[in-house]
Amino acid sequence: MKQKEVTINGVKYPVVFTLDTLFGVEDITGGSFFDVNFCTLKNRMAVVLAAIYSADDKADITVEALKAMEPMQMIRDITEAFVTVSLLMNEFFKIPEVEQQNEPQPEKAEGDKDKPKN
Repeated sequence: MKQKEVTINGVKYPVVFTLDTLFGVEDITGGSFFDVNFCTLKNRMAVVLAAIYSADDKADITVEALKAMEPMQMIRDITEAFVTVSLLMNEFFKIPEVEQQNEPQPEKAEGDKDKPKN
């Protein structure tokens, strides 16, 4: 398990992305991880908090503390932290090279072979 670090309101926190992080996101959002729209700040905050709690279940950070921050600073910190957590998320869900080689490639229709792609 790879661990990285994020900074929120000047405090550094370790983050990881594990199955526990998935469960944490679902606990925070009340829905399936796979249905979460990470375009919203609220959901980005949820995945960042879940990644922090997965790395350190005694971390002293709460939604209320984030909401109490200066708004633009909170948005910047959560956005930067989300990018870091997203990298860990991509590694967690990465398909191994061996599996990628075994994936069937979609066949082109007879008329598609000579058509240039747009």
